[in-house]
Formats: sequence, C-alpha cells, structure tokens
Amino acid sequence: MNSKKEHRPNPPDIGLLQMFEAVHHNGSFQSAGKQMKVSTSAVSQAMQRLELQVGQALIDRTQRPLALTHFGHRYLPLASQLISAARTYQTACHELSRARREETRIGCVDSFAATVGSELVKSFAGQSGNVIMHSGITPEIVQQLMRHELHFAICTNPCADNPNIHAQVICQENWVVVSPEPQGWPASMNTESLSEHAQSLPVIRYSQRSVIGSQIDRFLAHLGHHLERRFEFDGTDALLSLVSSGVGWAITSPLCLLQSLHNAQKVTISELPLNTQGFRTFYLLCQKGPDEAQANRLAQITKQILQHKIRPRLAQALPALNRQCLVVAP
Repeated sequence: MNSKKEHRPNPPDIGLLQMFEAVHHNGSFQSAGKQMKVSTSAVSQAMQRLELQVGQALIDRTQRPLALTHFGHRYLPLASQLISAARTYQTACHELSRARREETRIGCVDSFAATVGSELVKSFAGQSGNVIMHSGITPEIVQQLMRHELHFAICTNPCADNPNIHAQVICQENWVVVSPEPQGWPASMNTESLSEHAQSLPVIRYSQRSVIGSQIDRFLAHLGHHLERRFEFDGTDALLSLVSSGVGWAITSPLCLLQSLHNAQKVTISELPLNTQGFRTFYLLCQKGPDEAQANRLAQITKQILQHKIRPRLAQALPALNRQCLVVAP
C-alpha cells in the first residue's frame, strides 16, 4: 500500500500569484521585483512559498532568462484566472461600499412619511445622493434602526434608555378632538366640556398596539376618562371615516388629519387643554457615531420643511386648527 499522502494545496495567496505572473513576464526575479516594487530576495522567497503551497516547482532556475517548468506552464492560466477574479471581487466590493455610502435609508411613522416624506426625500437627496424611505409603526422602525437596516428613524420614541442612540427633537403636535359636523362641538374644549360631550357618542380609538393609540389612552386616563372600547383602528382613514359618518368622536393629531385630508375636511375639529399628556413629540434617531453629523443636517432640513411648508399647508387646508398645534423645535 502506498503510504505517501496526496498533497492538497491550500488556497493560494493572490500576492504570490501576482509575483509568479511578474516573474513569467520579466524573466528574472530582479525585473519582477522592480515591477512589484519589492526586493529581488522578496520575489525569490515568494516563489519558494508558492511552490511549497502547490507542491510543485514552478520556475526553472537553471535557465536564463528564467523559464517556467512544465507544471508552471500549466499552472499559469489558473493563476491568471484567480488574479482576474480577485480584481473583479475588489472592484465589486468597492462599488458596493460606495453605493452603500451614497444610499441613505430613513424610516418614518406613517403619518410623518405621508405628509413630510416626499418633501424630505426631494430636499435631502440633493445633498446625500440616493434616499430610500420606509414607513411603519414606531416599534418596527426602531428595531430596523437597531439592526442597522436604517440610517435614521423619525418616530415618537426617543429610546432614552439606549445609550447607543442619538436622539434630537424635531417637532411637537397637540392632540385635537374630531367629531361629526352636525353635532356642533365647540372649537375649544376644556376638561369639563370634553366630559360632557364624550358621553353623547362612543369614542373611536387608534389600536392599543399602536404607539399613538397608547399615548391617547394615557391622555384620556390622565383626564379621568375611562371610556368603553368599541371601535379601534390602526389607521387614520378608517377612524375619520367613521367620525365623519356620525358613528362617534375621536382624538387625533394635526399630521394625522393632514394625512387623511379628504376625511378631515368633513369633521369638526376642537382644541384640547394642553397638559403633560396632551401632545406627542417626534424625534430623529440614529446610531451614535459617524451618522450623527448627517443626522444634524437631516434634522435641519426636516424642521425647515415643517416650518415653511407643512404648517402653512395645515393653516390653509384646516383653518380651524390653532397655529400652535404643531410646534417645530428650534
């Protein structure tokens, strides 16, 4: 039985293959070294390491100029293919890395994406290349940010308990009451008048699983209202549709009204007393580190859009809203 073990070469070092190719083209270690910008001894040692790796002699050192052995001639095309593949790989990685740097991924809650998103994409894309925007609910957006699937998130959770998250305030919007137009609810309501009118119709809520739904529930509980849960919806369209048809009343926000403007213009809007629970705040989040500088630019652009485009749009489309219903951070 032949006890000699078959030689199984390790994956080749691309640098050694490039040295081998240079020796073949130049005919000497010295000329190959000049081409590769290394010493003659470095080339000689590299060829010895490559020959050890493949288990065969590649260079016939007895000839001048140096020549390839029979095995070296057969090995050369393979070496050239591997070098070419390595260059293709490096180019692809570079392009992928560059595309990744030029691509900015932003996640927003639905109402923000629907009202501010298009202006934000147009404005920020001019400074940061390709902008990709995702919309969804706050918990999903925060998780995407944590998994590095997003560069930035605009939502109502500051993630204050996470030391790796950089957060800055973008704006604050106050809760408002919406009721069916024929009911004639007053334009401004205090706690007593809200209690009085709240009994005349059932409340229509956002779903408890949504952040806005939980926030409004806490606000109602803060005012002492523990109302029966009969109608719950994930989206503003369905909620306002039921209000406009006279089924009940609801609490929502200015951006949600702007998101569903076709329904918002069919209901009565009433202001609410401002207290510690009477509003929601939007934050711009990013991972702490290199993205913070870009986050500051994105925050300024977003605030300018809110101040100069969204607030005037609200005033024109829904004049019943107080101008202070949406306050942009300085």
